[in-house]
Formats: sequence, C-alpha cells, structure tokens
Amino acid sequence: MKYHFNIKPLTVNKAYASHCRRYKSSEYKKYKKVLNKLFDPKFKLPSEKVYIKILFGFSSSLSDVDNPVKPLIDTLQEYYNFNDRNVFKLDLEKTIVKKGDEFIDLQILPYEDRTDNNTL
Repeated sequence: MKYHFNIKPLTVNKAYASHCRRYKSSEYKKYKKVLNKLFDPKFKLPSEKVYIKILFGFSSSLSDVDNPVKPLIDTLQEYYNFNDRNVFKLDLEKTIVKKGDEFIDLQILPYEDRTDNNTL
C-alpha cells in the first residue's frame, strides 16, 4: 500500500508535551485525526512482519529524518491494529521542499526474512 499525504511531518518534540509527566499534545491529536481520515480502511497489513518505507518532505534542512517516525508509526499501529514490534525493516529518506509543500510518502510492504542475519 502506498500513501501520499500533503501534511507537515510531526516531530516527536511537538507530539508530546510535558508538565511533570509526558502526554500527547493537542497538535499530535490533530495530526492523528487528519491521518486517520486519509488512511484506507480496507487496507490489510501484508503480513505479520512489515517493511515500511517513508519519505518526508521537510521545509527545513535542519529537520532530522528520524524525528517524525514515532508519531507516524504510532498512528499507523493504532489505526490498523498492529504492534510496531512487527516492523522489521524501516527505510527513511528526507527531501527539502518549499514551506507549505511538506508531505509524507509512505509504503507498507511484507518483510521478507533475510538469509544472512549477521551482516548488513
């Protein structure tokens, strides 16, 4: 399954607020609502083990490629009712776009076990 979301990637820093304890920010709740409306409810995970490819379109070259991964995968796992421990492979990439053109490209594939588990 491939998705293209015209939405600004949400960073972990903005996903959680902290006043003595960590909790989901209002920005994170809005982000989840938007994504949940865009996900395909008919999609079924391709297998128990999954491989996820993500391309983030950031408007700042200072953005870390791994920072918005946790909020995105947590939203995915809640919507599709799977555990993120079943993500066996994750490919991340970023590109720089004009402000206002931020996006997330996401592809969910079956993970194929490696024959050689000892090397990259």
